[in-house]
Amino acid sequence: EQHTGLNAGIAALFGILLGGIAIWVPPSTVAVALGIILIFLIILHSPEAGIISMIFALPFLSTMALVFLVVSTALAFFFKCCRSKRIMKFEGLDIFVALFALFLFSGGIISVDVASSFPKMLVYVCFISIYYIVKNAVRTETLIFSCARSLAASSMLVSFIGIFEYLFGEVSKNWQDAEMFTDIRGRAV
Repeated sequence: EQHTGLNAGIAALFGILLGGIAIWVPPSTVAVALGIILIFLIILHSPEAGIISMIFALPFLSTMALVFLVVSTALAFFFKCCRSKRIMKFEGLDIFVALFALFLFSGGIISVDVASSFPKMLVYVCFISIYYIVKNAVRTETLIFSCARSLAASSMLVSFIGIFEYLFGEVSKNWQDAEMFTDIRGRAV
């Protein structure tokens, strides 16, 4: 076999580029950015993978990281619909969900404090949009079971973390009424 050296040249250029970026940006930030790009490419290839990862990561991610997952999954599903690889169906219940999103959107627009309300409204509308994606993407029994397994694995991991916190860590009293429940020493949150 003859090799043109093109792959080696691309790899060398990629290494030079990453090395140059590392002069101004910490390597950990570059690694996180590459991880985010990889996650986005996986979701772009399969929006269903985005849904399953969203279900698993829900209790562990910050709100904005979850917004990233939702927007990435919605964009991937939209691109698949444009290429006729997925279809979007609307039913009667979808109208009420859209009306609810419209009310949230209008509430953010006509609020007394628009600067504070608008970003929160966008997050809520973003989270409502995932309803349409999940409803239209998760149509097979295999995907339903994958989502259920993801939910069960996430719940089990959260439970183990809670048990570990309760037995070995600091338990929080932030989420309990200390006057009414004096016999409870704390909650694992």
